[in-house]
Amino acid sequence: MKTLISSRVRRLFKEGSWVIFGQIIAFIGALAQVRILTEYLEPSIYGQLALGLTIATLINQTVMAGVTPGIGRFYAVAAEKDDIQRYLYASRLMMGFATLCVFLIALLLIAILFYFDYKEWIGLALAALAFAVFSAYSGALSSIQNAARQRAIVAAHSGFDAWLKIGLALVCMLWLGNTSTAVATGFALSAMLITASQLIFLKRLIGSWQAKNQSIDSENWLNQIWADSETWVKQIWAYSSPFLAWGLFGWAQQSSARWALGVYSSTADVGFFAVLSQLGYAPLLLLTTLALTFLTPILFARAGDATSGVRNDNVNTFMIRIIIGGVLFAFSATAFTALFHEDIFKLLVSDNYQLNSHYLPYMAFAGGVFSTAQVIATLPMCLNRPKSLLKASIGSSLIGIAASFLGVYFFSIQGAVAAMLIHSISYFVFCCFSARKAQKESLEQLSEVV
Repeated sequence: MKTLISSRVRRLFKEGSWVIFGQIIAFIGALAQVRILTEYLEPSIYGQLALGLTIATLINQTVMAGVTPGIGRFYAVAAEKDDIQRYLYASRLMMGFATLCVFLIALLLIAILFYFDYKEWIGLALAALAFAVFSAYSGALSSIQNAARQRAIVAAHSGFDAWLKIGLALVCMLWLGNTSTAVATGFALSAMLITASQLIFLKRLIGSWQAKNQSIDSENWLNQIWADSETWVKQIWAYSSPFLAWGLFGWAQQSSARWALGVYSSTADVGFFAVLSQLGYAPLLLLTTLALTFLTPILFARAGDATSGVRNDNVNTFMIRIIIGGVLFAFSATAFTALFHEDIFKLLVSDNYQLNSHYLPYMAFAGGVFSTAQVIATLPMCLNRPKSLLKASIGSSLIGIAASFLGVYFFSIQGAVAAMLIHSISYFVFCCFSARKAQKESLEQLSEVV
């Protein structure tokens, strides 16, 4: 028994080390990206880039979110059922449909920009859409490899992507000039190369799977996927479809402060706010991603298909410990940025962006609270009840959108920062209620079965 536990601890330590390594490299790369881009781009151009990238966020949180969450969730279930090959076929089919939707959106967006004579935005919009598609593919591939516990591959791609973005953005700026379109093009090229590399590694993984799983007639694989009511396509869609609804509202909330500043103030203020977000809010989300990248496959594997009360209780206990740690970390990050906000700005951004460093602790606290709420939101997902998060996401997003436009209208950047705080706290409260509801529904369902 001791040997078994020791072996498990060593394996988890090795996996955790790879996750931490990859995320640290990505974290440093994200900070370096802010430093380098603020040196080359004026606040107004940086703000224009921030607005343009909201297009990529929209695609990833709506169209592609109708597919990618389910792909990551159901690998563990497919592995247990020894049905990896059909699962992969279904994943590929659904990603293809999502990509077709993005292509149609691109055509519509180009037509709208031409009609309203915003031709100068077309290049930025197309680059942002390309970045969104390749980022979604990269995310889906990473979720499969992460679920398969290929931590080293995930870590390498995560770390390399952050630095490749910087390098290709600089190359594109030399080619196209110091413009937002050049930077977005560099980001899109980086996502494309990372996706290509991940596909190579996935093909190697598929080769090992094919020897273990039931073969499928390549001419009739589509008919086999749709053969019964419990196909992987339907399961992935049933799990992912709620993300479409709350993804739209989530995108509107995340983008509302930037667009409100663009409407009521200037793109320069959008640039200032984007830097605050990247240095105060985003790092906490990135660190949460680090933790969830490591923990989510373990939690999903522990929960299985969420039909065992003992396994569900095990997940619940584990989650409580993680949440307590998240709350403590949020307060620690806030205290740190309150003490050193001026030094952080001097180190990480150019002189043109120094004015608003005193808002950094508030953004850090908002990021910490939101990150902890994301951890709480993992529990309903483990219980296969993502729909219970709909009210949490939509309700908090509506509150955040209203707070953003009202806050920016009356108080400019200060109002935008306050809106981030309001949204994060409301999302935290909603997620607590949603997690409790998911637990209650799961217990009721299990008692009915018994």
